[in-house]
Amino acid sequence: MGGNFRLISDTAANPVGTGQPLITIAVTTNNRSQKAAELITALRPQLDPERNELLIIDSGSNTQHAQTLIETAQMPGSNSARVRLIRLDVSGSSRARNLALACASGKWVAFIHDDALISDDWVQALFHAVNNVPENCAIIGGPVVPEFDGDTSHLTDAWRILIYPYPSREGDCTQNPMITGANLMVRRDAAIAVGGHDMTLGRHGDLLMSGDERIMVNRMIANGWRLWVFAEMAIRRIIPSDRLTLKWAKQRMFWEGVTERRETHLMGTSPGLGQNLWFSLKLAGHLFMCLMPIEATKHHLSLAWHEGYIHEWLFPAKIPPA
Repeated sequence: MGGNFRLISDTAANPVGTGQPLITIAVTTNNRSQKAAELITALRPQLDPERNELLIIDSGSNTQHAQTLIETAQMPGSNSARVRLIRLDVSGSSRARNLALACASGKWVAFIHDDALISDDWVQALFHAVNNVPENCAIIGGPVVPEFDGDTSHLTDAWRILIYPYPSREGDCTQNPMITGANLMVRRDAAIAVGGHDMTLGRHGDLLMSGDERIMVNRMIANGWRLWVFAEMAIRRIIPSDRLTLKWAKQRMFWEGVTERRETHLMGTSPGLGQNLWFSLKLAGHLFMCLMPIEATKHHLSLAWHEGYIHEWLFPAKIPPA
């Protein structure tokens, strides 16, 4: 997984444990200790000491945030559920998620973003989902519902897809596996069997790629596992006002282009020279349209995506060493 790690805090009286919990809830965080603390505080009363545990991965946070996480993890809870804090010396979303897979005790690992807002029965919804999927299901997703901190009337469809709630369907969604790592539960053994989250994707310092969970899920599906979605598992996320600017959307689209190019390469479906040249022509076309005196938001976003795609084709992003 890369990077050194160490156990910082463990609230269990017997760290080895007396049995395997059904679900490990994994919160990975980097320099957002206040958001993580709010989520952890909401999670702790819902934990069932006999059936699940909470695993916090500090992914290279600075000293101040690291100390806040220690205090949060060691805070007495309303029950005796196990809460562990593990420190990873380097940042990186895929590294942190893979460390959670490696250290989790549960049969299932539920990944949730550190800024998520949950209902009072969210953990029970996890148990309901696990108990109501067929044996061949190893991937369970839940919707992510955005709450916007600002005006959204200017958002185009191309813009909304970056932040819109998904998935919007329920039941077996294996044929159209549109999920998000912000609210995703996987069988630990099945995820580890495909190598976990792909280390060449995800956020690593200034490299803002995504898709590490999508590659993992696609590989699990290729191994014969099914994906189900449960609306009861929905979480909410506050979308800050700076993500409602064209500047942010263009940057996000650039990295989505980088991600998609890398994903196609990893899945063995890389386009040939002809298609890459066609993407280059489309890039030039969108650049021209952006110069025209028209409402060009969609062209700006498409331009940014194609720019990222071509940039990854010509100059592949290099993940910093652990």
